[in-house]
Amino acid sequence: MSPPMNTLHTFRLVAQLLNMSKAGQQLGLTHSAVSGQIKRLEAWFGRRLFRKAGRNIELTPVGAELLSMLDTTLPVIDEVSQRLRRSDVSKSVAISCLPSVAVRWLVPALPEFMKMRSDVTLQISYSQPGQTFDADKHDILITVYDDTLPDPKALKLFSRRTMLVASQQYFINKISTKESPLDGVTVLHDETKEAWNTWVKKYSSELVKVKNGPIFEDFNMFASAVIAGHGVGLCPVEIFSREIKSGELVIFSDVSIFSEKFYMLTTGSHPSRAVSAFVRWFTDHCVEAARLDAPPAHVAEP
Repeated sequence: MSPPMNTLHTFRLVAQLLNMSKAGQQLGLTHSAVSGQIKRLEAWFGRRLFRKAGRNIELTPVGAELLSMLDTTLPVIDEVSQRLRRSDVSKSVAISCLPSVAVRWLVPALPEFMKMRSDVTLQISYSQPGQTFDADKHDILITVYDDTLPDPKALKLFSRRTMLVASQQYFINKISTKESPLDGVTVLHDETKEAWNTWVKKYSSELVKVKNGPIFEDFNMFASAVIAGHGVGLCPVEIFSREIKSGELVIFSDVSIFSEKFYMLTTGSHPSRAVSAFVRWFTDHCVEAARLDAPPAHVAEP
């Protein structure tokens, strides 16, 4: 009897990162869940696989030997399993997609794909930033990374270039007539104020007097508030290209952040015809529509 495959995958990732919390983030598991899997694997072998090294952990000799074997065997097992599980004739496509891309681009455009390929069944779930591809969970992963390809098969879709935007009405009423455009405006935040602090330092060396608006845990609530004219917000401009092109949203400044980050799409080594068809459609139609080559800035720099 062999140990469960999921525990071996978890062990391999922890051994590579030497950090259970980071491994949990990539696997979508809590620290305690990862720790529990490692303990069960150690109980199965009857040997310690990790030991403490100050505040960190390190592999024991047994753990290092196991990692060496798994580095050779697991990729082969995963590839064969994926090829057998996802046959070339499979017409079911499981997609994990970032909420921002799913809500603003994927879901609205789906009727076009379903009209073209009504024989394909799509299963759509949310992914997390920086998530790694897992053939057991999805056929297609769409997420965001720094400008380093986590997988050689990952396809860059478009940049996460982030700029300060406001609704046209908010811009006219609150910004356009001011000598110091940002003074007194309400700033809306997506999850934290970290992005705003980064952007404003790049925008001006002088103190900018703004009103702190709500911090939204969910990106789509944040997007709705910006579009509704509740204040200004830092938004990925390619994601909002439809509203920017139409004039519904106005870009405040040429200053941008996160240009080094990219939205990427990853598939397995042997995608089915249905998966390949979806990838071609998504890149040809949605990605091209999302691109905003030269967004105009409507307010001069300080």
